[in-house]
Amino acid sequence: MKLEIHNSNAVLTGPEDICLKVHKSLSYVNRAISYQIFRMSKSPALRQGQPWAVNKMNELRAQQTVFCGKLSAGAYTFPVGLVPRVEKELREYNYERQDSRVLPENRRIMKGPGWRNLRKSQQAVMDLVTTGNIPLGSMGLINLATGVGKTILAANIIKHLGVRTLFMVPTISILKQTVKNFERLFGTKNVRAYGGGKKSVGYITVGTYQSVNLSEPETFDEVDLVVNDESHHIGAETFASAAQRARRAFYRFGLSATPERADGGDLLVEGGAGPVIYEYTTAQAIADGVLARPSFTVYDVYETAGTYNTYKTIKKKRVRTGSQKCSKYSGPDADEAYKNWILGNDRLNQFVSSLASEMAGNDLSVLILIDEKEHADKLLELMPGAGYAYGGNKENEALQEAFNKRQLRILLGTSTIGEGTDLPPVNLLINLSGGSGGASTQQAIGRALRNEEDENGVAQKPTVMIVDFSFPESNPLKKQSQGRQRLFKTLGEVTKMKLNLE
Repeated sequence: MKLEIHNSNAVLTGPEDICLKVHKSLSYVNRAISYQIFRMSKSPALRQGQPWAVNKMNELRAQQTVFCGKLSAGAYTFPVGLVPRVEKELREYNYERQDSRVLPENRRIMKGPGWRNLRKSQQAVMDLVTTGNIPLGSMGLINLATGVGKTILAANIIKHLGVRTLFMVPTISILKQTVKNFERLFGTKNVRAYGGGKKSVGYITVGTYQSVNLSEPETFDEVDLVVNDESHHIGAETFASAAQRARRAFYRFGLSATPERADGGDLLVEGGAGPVIYEYTTAQAIADGVLARPSFTVYDVYETAGTYNTYKTIKKKRVRTGSQKCSKYSGPDADEAYKNWILGNDRLNQFVSSLASEMAGNDLSVLILIDEKEHADKLLELMPGAGYAYGGNKENEALQEAFNKRQLRILLGTSTIGEGTDLPPVNLLINLSGGSGGASTQQAIGRALRNEEDENGVAQKPTVMIVDFSFPESNPLKKQSQGRQRLFKTLGEVTKMKLNLE
């Protein structure tokens, strides 16, 4: 039996029963697909045996189990990041280990203004990288709390290794932000962008996962270092494919504040970047004074009144068909609960707008997280001076810059600004986007906790307020809120209050 390690993958050859055993060990059940199967099982069309519904259910069942590698006769091929896990599986067997990778020789010294001393957590990672005390001496997942400084850490890794680099990000806004930071640190001649209408490859290339995945196979063949920013995304098929695009890269790292995936795709993340080599949690960063100390207020909402829009899909287009009055919906559908208790709840919207306006009037900065454009429209009518950042909005960068300069005091945003966006002035975060306390909630909180430092690196924002809501008469929203509150209690004091909207 032989285990051969290459730059982007590894191949196990030997008895078919052992290859099959490893193949099964590197698989997981996609929880998101499982939920779709559960929803589909209640469909009247499926119970009636309609062909389209039966076919859809069969497709979902076929996708439910995800295998991280490919099995063939006497061989199993899998992402190189899973080598440490596979070697644990092979401990009871005799096998030949052959590392066919070649250490990169070409290195460049890159200097620019803007470098400063690293924080304790960042230096701890650098110590691992510089000593090579990491899996295969070349890779690993780095879990740092949002706001601690993953980008500057990545820049130090790039500077230390000095090799051709591909730095991948999930959105255009993060791409632009990263290019600007890297140009300041490494000089403009060394940095190029691949995404957002640009397809330029340089010594350091910052690209979106989507654009990299669509590139020609040989585009990044000269890359020796791949850094997967917000690496939890490579648990999705497109992003996992992009993570393997630089086929000859010797070094591979992942950066994330929220490595766990709700769908169970942690194995794919590990395959693209390797096992976790360092973790620095939000709670640790707060205790160390790196992040602002949060105080949480959770309001119980018992009243709703207002309307929300209704839609139908006609010829693959979403068309508005009218409006629906809000009710105290108590059913199991989370989407319906959201529409009735949050989106269309004019009483709640009025409370939020009044609170945000009062804080802004006291020269404080307010970030309001929402899910849908319709909700933004309602709130913007109540707060005409607010800004709204969302996917596809060309003004996002300008809005975020105005907010950071405190020229704009209230900013509404969807998940577009929930991840990887620098918004250090936030004094009050109002969460209307729901969720159960997983990655999205951690990213949202991270936007508020991010601190500002003076020229000596001293934090300038000691505390931050976070307002959230619970809906006791709606089971799905109540459960989601309970999940968020469990997270809140690990980070700070939580105050519960009944919100009087009558």
